Amino acid sequence: MPALTPFNGSNGSNGSNGSNGSNGSNGSNMADVTNGLAAYAATIVNPLLTSALIQSRGALVSGVGVTLPGFDLPKVWGPSGPTDLPTINSPAQMKRVDATTRFWLAHVELFSGLKFNFVSPDSTEVVSAGKSLVKIKRPSRAKFEKQLGRVTSWARLRNDRMPEILTQVTPQWSFWASVCNLHPATTPFTLELMNCALQFVMLYTQRIKICLACPRPIEYSTEVQPIVLTPAYATYPMGHAAEAFMFSRVFAARTNQSPVSPQTVQLDRLASRIAENRVVAGIHFPVDTAAGFVLAEAMAEYFVSRCDGATLISPRTFDGAAFGDSADFLQADVYKGQPPLGTMDTTPQNQWVADKSDLLNWLWVKAGKELKAQGYPVV
Repeated sequence: MPALTPFNGSNGSNGSNGSNGSNGSNGSNMADVTNGLAAYAATIVNPLLTSALIQSRGALVSGVGVTLPGFDLPKVWGPSGPTDLPTINSPAQMKRVDATTRFWLAHVELFSGLKFNFVSPDSTEVVSAGKSLVKIKRPSRAKFEKQLGRVTSWARLRNDRMPEILTQVTPQWSFWASVCNLHPATTPFTLELMNCALQFVMLYTQRIKICLACPRPIEYSTEVQPIVLTPAYATYPMGHAAEAFMFSRVFAARTNQSPVSPQTVQLDRLASRIAENRVVAGIHFPVDTAAGFVLAEAMAEYFVSRCDGATLISPRTFDGAAFGDSADFLQADVYKGQPPLGTMDTTPQNQWVADKSDLLNWLWVKAGKELKAQGYPVV
């Protein structure tokens, strides 16, 4: 996994957390600080190595051009100028690109075409080509003040949840890997794909946060006293909930599993638990989780649709003002509660499919082959 910054909305950690110690170069000295690839790439500056390479070339190069056989490289110059260059805009070029560059290329694709509408003083909407993706309405200040009781009452769980709270501050790769059998050596493209999905939903969560501008629990009461540092941005929607449910939805889509498959149910339970721990820690309200869940469902459908060019997107809404004063997050109540907090518009005339990105599809296919080799029902 590449070292990427920032990754999670509440920290600057990279997407490889949880897989350290298992990379493929361990034991082969490729990452040696003296003369390994890290020094060659100038990740670690080593003037001695640079000097040695200059001396080595001087001893090896004869001055006669040598073309090594077997290299699949284009002929960049012919008698009349450039010739035999690869086809432009070909997704096949993704295999010649390092993982970090693929990561940012994926986000150029994902962000193109999406925009925000501010539909009311308390609501924002994400749209693509005039088609609605998700609308989020914030609760009132009075609603947050009443929800504060849930935050303070859950403080009694802090001793019990401490290991989870502290290890889940950063992206929860260890937890996801333990459910899905992910490993940098066997599922590198799957990790890339999921990393792109998580960063995508995190960035849009941040955009909605700054739009809706909802203060954190500590800003309502000094008695909250969070046990981890309160992030310096708004509380609603919850980034951890959005990312965790995004992982569940995208992974289920890539492995062709239903929302009620045993593994997807486990991933949903994990997502709920991760989000709940943020409330226990004192830095979120329960309503933040519900909004993050609906946002993740919408953004996951859009992400998958850009990857496969076939997945239907059902526009979603979430009304934070309808959330109970002392309610906890219950996934089943979001669309089915009385009254429902969210809606999912499945009428055919309002559903739509996003334009397929060939670059994202390349990564989607690569991940699918890895997961199929592990026995997942990939199609």
